[in-house]
Amino acid sequence: MKEELTGRVGCVKTHKIGDDIVQNFALCVEKIYNDGLPRLSTEWHNIAARNLERVKSGDNVTIIGSPRKTKYIHRDGYTREFTEFMVERLTIHSNEIQ
Repeated sequence: MKEELTGRVGCVKTHKIGDDIVQNFALCVEKIYNDGLPRLSTEWHNIAARNLERVKSGDNVTIIGSPRKTKYIHRDGYTREFTEFMVERLTIHSNEIQ
């Protein structure tokens, strides 16, 4: 299931895996909803992009891809689960205010 997310890039970590360049970063997505009063909702997403245009902290981006859930057993013996968004297409928008 493909999804589209638009938001601002947080901390970026770049890794080289074989011949591939992988970037892992946090994406802050803000939405305004109204339940009588306008409210701002902020969600953070874990993002993984392989061999795409490089992003830096603060970039405003739109990504298209799909979520992937991963489970692993932590060294403390408990099972951990996290969701990471796997990017297929990434667009960096101008950060200039118009």
